[in-house]
Amino acid sequence: GGALNRSSQRAINLCVHGFEGRSPRRSPQRAKFFFAFCYLMYVLSSAWVIYNTIYNFGRSEYKIMKEKGKTMKKIVALIMSMILGMFLLTSCGEKKDESIPSGMKTASADTANYTFYIPEDWIVDISNAATSAHVSQSDPSNISVMAWQLEHTDSTVDEWWEVNIAELQEKFDDFEEISKNNVTLDGVYAVEYVYTAALSGVSHKFMQTAAAKGGELYVVTYSATADKFDSHIDEAKSIVSEFRFK
Repeated sequence: GGALNRSSQRAINLCVHGFEGRSPRRSPQRAKFFFAFCYLMYVLSSAWVIYNTIYNFGRSEYKIMKEKGKTMKKIVALIMSMILGMFLLTSCGEKKDESIPSGMKTASADTANYTFYIPEDWIVDISNAATSAHVSQSDPSNISVMAWQLEHTDSTVDEWWEVNIAELQEKFDDFEEISKNNVTLDGVYAVEYVYTAALSGVSHKFMQTAAAKGGELYVVTYSATADKFDSHIDEAKSIVSEFRFK
């Protein structure tokens, strides 16, 4: 900027004092040309000074605005992070409340491809290979889940029951089918079978809910002695209704 200003000043001095000490014989045409050249240099120098001033001012303002922009971006990013964090915390909290039904606990293993909930006061049978639980030490009323691969992936629940009922009739004394109803298991078509059978001379009652999904058969079985069956039937139906496939 300083060098350019000095050049402009020299051009102005040349235009102002250019004729001093010169011969008066200089032609008017050459004088006009020289004056026009000096005027042009003066205009160009002035324009450059103005441009340089505006450019430097603009750069300063741009830096200020850029820094302000960075600050605003940081503020916006911080606000968005806080909102996202609050959303995630709220979502996690809601998910936790919804995942385990009120008054129930998880009885199934993490490796199972289903989730099985039972009342909080029921006891999980950890020694059983299947997922199962019973009411209490004094009341062995039991509910369990078994799942296995179907021999034919297109097999139906009705086809399974035809084989199962034949085995039940052969294994148990006084077997009697009470009812058969179409229901759902976590939204999947299922059939609920209720029957009675004598085990070692003691009458038992069973409710089995069976569904086929993904080439596997899932059977939820509630069993109790005939005199205690109705005492826990509502809990058993609640357990079945809260069954979830993963």
